[in-house]
Amino acid sequence: MTPPDYSTWLTKQQAAEHLGCSTKTVEQFAKDRKIEQAVWRRDGRGMPLAVYDPSDVARIAAERRGEALPFVLPAVGNGNGHGAGAIVRSTPAPLEPHDPRQAWTSGLAELAAALRAATSQSSESSQSSQRFEKIFLTLQEASAVSGLPQVDLRRLIQDGALPHRLTGRGGIRIRKKDLEAL
Repeated sequence: MTPPDYSTWLTKQQAAEHLGCSTKTVEQFAKDRKIEQAVWRRDGRGMPLAVYDPSDVARIAAERRGEALPFVLPAVGNGNGHGAGAIVRSTPAPLEPHDPRQAWTSGLAELAAALRAATSQSSESSQSSQRFEKIFLTLQEASAVSGLPQVDLRRLIQDGALPHRLTGRGGIRIRKKDLEAL
């Protein structure tokens, strides 16, 4: 089998321009084995150049543009590669014309519906949390509910006039009922 004529292959910059991407993206396509890459020297000497298969570049460019791609029907055979059939190339039926404005408006409608659903769920959860009031309050919450400064609440706790509980991290919890009894 004769090697391909690498002089007709595209350089990294040419492939990037054809694909409409950066040269780093072209390198990533080659690394992912989506584009065949070879090393070639002009006139057999000079700096080696990375060159890319033009048919692979055209295929990737068509995929990125969303064009209909030709597909290959498998050859009929016994499953181990020794088939009697030929490879048949076919082009799929053309797609319906795509209107980007229609996709944009349908996407906006879906987004609006999702936001409405999320808003209704959050309002339901806030209503349910309002139905169940806290039994124990932090020192800051107790100060806001009672209108007393935190210093006064700490003094009442220290004097034993206000029952409380200590959390494992040294925080103070005051029962709402005890706060209302003051």
